[in-house]
Order: sequence, then C-alpha cells, then structure tokens
Amino acid sequence: MSDELNFVQKARREKLDALVAAGVTPFAYGFERTHESAAAVAALPDGAESGETVRVAGRLVAWRGHGKTAFAHLADSAGRIQLYFRKDELGDQQWSQLDLYDIGDVVGVSGPLMRTRTGEVTVRVSSVEMLAKSLRPLPYGKEEIVDGQTVRHSGFADPEQRYRQRYADLAVHPEVRALFIARSRLLGSLPSTLSVTRKAAHANVGVCLDTFHLFAGVSKLEDLDHLRPGEVEHVHFHDVPGSVPRELLADTDRTPPGTGVIPLLRIVGALRRIGYAGALSVELFDPAVQAADPGITARTCFAAVTRFVPV
Repeated sequence: MSDELNFVQKARREKLDALVAAGVTPFAYGFERTHESAAAVAALPDGAESGETVRVAGRLVAWRGHGKTAFAHLADSAGRIQLYFRKDELGDQQWSQLDLYDIGDVVGVSGPLMRTRTGEVTVRVSSVEMLAKSLRPLPYGKEEIVDGQTVRHSGFADPEQRYRQRYADLAVHPEVRALFIARSRLLGSLPSTLSVTRKAAHANVGVCLDTFHLFAGVSKLEDLDHLRPGEVEHVHFHDVPGSVPRELLADTDRTPPGTGVIPLLRIVGALRRIGYAGALSVELFDPAVQAADPGITARTCFAAVTRFVPV
C-alpha cells in the first residue's frame, strides 16, 4: 500500500471516529426513500422552478464547496441527481458534519426539488444522514460537459486492473453496472440462456449447466425439459447442504455430489435424455476442502460422481 493511500485511509478513519464522537451512526440501519434519482428528476415538471419534497439515497460521486453552500451529485441504481446544501438551512451542527463526508460515502437526504439557473433538477437539502462511511477511496475520474454531453475522464482505465478489481469498476462506471444488470437479467434462467444460445446458432455456443446455480438461482427443475440434444457443452456437478437456506447459499457452500439436497438424479436423467456424454466437473470452493490433500479430494470427488454416472 502506498504512503498516499495510507494517508487517505487514515484520514477517513479519523473522520469516522469524529462522526461517532458526534453521535452519528456511520453505518445506519436503513433509510426510507420516496424516490430513486431518476424518478425524483422526473417529478419536477418542465418549466417548474420548485416542486415536492423527496427523500433520496445513494453514493456521493461529486462535491463542490462554495463557502456557506455546497453542491454534490448523488448516484443510485437509477441514475444521479444534484444536491444543494446551505448552511442556514441545515443548521450549524449538520453543516459542520459535512466536513466529515467524502466522495464514495452513501447518504440519504430529504428536501424540496428545485431547478438551478442552468436548468438542472436539484434537491435543496433540508436534512442529510450518513448511511455508510466509505473508508477506501474509489477511483472516480473527472467529468466535464462537452457540447451538452457528459464526458468522463476515467480514473480507472487500465483494463487488467478493472478486471482484477471488478467491484471498483462496477462502483465507478455506471455503464458497466448497466451491462452487468442487463446480462444477469438476460441469463438469469435456463430458458433465457437457451434462447440466447439458439439465436447464436453456432456450433461453439452452448450451455454450461451448473447444478449449484440451477438449484440456487431462479431456474426450475422443469426447465431441464426444454433441453435439446447438443445444447449442453459442459456440466459443473456438485451439491449443497440442506442446512443452509436456498436464498443464503454462497459459492463456498458447494459440496461433493450426493452429500446434499440437489436432486442430482433428476438432472442426470435430463442429461441422458439429450445424449450428453461430456465431462462432469466438480467445483469445490470450500476453503477446508481446498486445504485438504489434493489426491484424497480427487478420489473423493471421483467416487461421488461415479455414484450417479458409472464409468
């Protein structure tokens, strides 16, 4: 870790301590919002200079202080909206606490809508709450308006680093988030995945059937009946314990086939129906299994798989 990063993180932790000392909960339990950012922007009719009171929440992505006033931009899953802070509206206590806020903090604000001189829909903040203090700086870049369009000069442009730190890439690049959301909706179930592969109509395009995701995701076992010969390219074959609720299952909960509650015989039957003769790969992400002797683990997994598919 660089000295500069050390300094920034130390400063943020000092701000965290100052918030706690002031009686502020730096990681609040919740915030009841009335609008997402895009809905709040749309709530101010064209030509109107002021509007209803809204409650919005999101991450601070820009901040510009001007003496006893400040402008900021708040981003959420729907977009972003400008915030306008005034000392005489917030009061001395809340205004002074704004010095403890940083880019990346998640906040909730309430206040009436207004339109600035440049025509931007803005929340004139009457109260602000810290919802989650950001302790590590995110690599936000600078933005400027060119010919009416927002141009972002990314502070996180190296492709390899973005792949290695996908969480940061998703946090600072809304277009990447939108792509991931669209992709997850498209491929969120077996039927939708089959729809994509069939439209591709290419010999190298098929389904990687994962028993964990089939069981823990939004698909149903009945979806297996839609499979056609040649559509499954590979199978990840594992089980999950019955002690963990389905909605709480994590990758590290995968266990060897036959040791849990996934109806693997039903899945094997569907694979036989379409003539699948490819590999069955066991993925075990449990740290305890990964730390075990590789030879013993391999033999255990082989014995588990051959219970369902004899060699």
